[in-house]
Amino acid sequence: MQNNLLTVGLKEFSYAMKTFKVGIPRKNAKKKPIIPPAVLSYSDGILTIESNDKLVNIHAKGEWHGKAEFSNTIVNALAMVPLSTDPLVIKYTGEKLIIGSTSITCKWSLLSKGMIDKLSNPSVIDVFAMWRTLPAHQAHSDGIAGKYKTMHQSMLKETEKVAKKLSVYEITQEDLIYLIETKIEAKMKNNIYHNIFNKLK
Repeated sequence: MQNNLLTVGLKEFSYAMKTFKVGIPRKNAKKKPIIPPAVLSYSDGILTIESNDKLVNIHAKGEWHGKAEFSNTIVNALAMVPLSTDPLVIKYTGEKLIIGSTSITCKWSLLSKGMIDKLSNPSVIDVFAMWRTLPAHQAHSDGIAGKYKTMHQSMLKETEKVAKKLSVYEITQEDLIYLIETKIEAKMKNNIYHNIFNKLK
């Protein structure tokens, strides 16, 4: 089993997390737009946390092999509640993401071992798979992160519409998202997207 454990300076982590403070929403606040989950990843000595259209980079040390997706609400909670352990330990146990003493349910995806060339016309599933497996800095520099956000919003809206039409058959939005997830997982497992660019040459 791969080791996934990082240590970060508490002062730098706490300062960076202030970026995500949003406070308690008002009862009459407008409905928030649909956004992708928060993401935590690590590459070349930098821990990256992305949530609610905001991104922070924090110096860290250790070994890390994947991306963890989890609720944006957790990020806000971490930003609001003071942490005391220095250095702060972040680890993935194979089941949970642990930040300090906080245990977090997450979706874990292994990072790609190789660089992935830009695709001339990537499918939605390609983009979802690449976003989950590329280091954060590459996902942003290649434009994959922006495409993923747009496609993720569209996916949630479309599955909600379709689920309403299929409700008589007891098909839910969760069922449709699960189907999409299986396609993404298959793409990632088979590493199909690694070879697409070469096939297009």
